[in-house]
Amino acid sequence: MTTFFAVTTALPANSAAAQRDILKFEAQIVENRLALISMCDTTRAERVNQYLKKLTYLPPPTLTGEQP
Repeated sequence: MTTFFAVTTALPANSAAAQRDILKFEAQIVENRLALISMCDTTRAERVNQYLKKLTYLPPPTLTGEQP
């Protein structure tokens, strides 16, 4: 019984850490995309931005308990 309790109480901490990692990596994707776009000339920036958005598709965030 003690082992089960220890495992179930550890899940939220692991879930929170995983969520932090996801947010960190999503922020890095956006930051790098914006950096690449800033290096483009104005005539190509929009096309490159659209291409990078398609290439690095990020699903919209869902609230806890919400069904997709």
